[in-house]
Amino acid sequence: MDISVNVPEGSENEWSPVGMTWDAANPQTGEVISMEIIGTETVDGVEMCKAVFETNTDSVITKMVYLFSEDSETIEWKHYDAAGNIVWQMSMKDGNMIMTNAYGNLESYAIT
Repeated sequence: MDISVNVPEGSENEWSPVGMTWDAANPQTGEVISMEIIGTETVDGVEMCKAVFETNTDSVITKMVYLFSEDSETIEWKHYDAAGNIVWQMSMKDGNMIMTNAYGNLESYAIT
């Protein structure tokens, strides 16, 4: 596995360094997954760092959007297929985790 990380100059100590990239490639299969931090977004009053992952694998999932608060207490994952449809999503806030699949099935958990 070949892995490369790029952190923009001067943002090494930031919790959401815009422009930071991470790439992992399997030279034997040609599969690649890439991540880039693209900014921050406020969700339900919480400032979140936004990272986008993309892959060229044969998986159903081709893109993932990950949002996380600076204290990592609030997170949100959304996984998309090649057509841009949400395949799976999960959010965690105030000790509660909610997961939803592509069929709209919802599961909720209290995290203690």
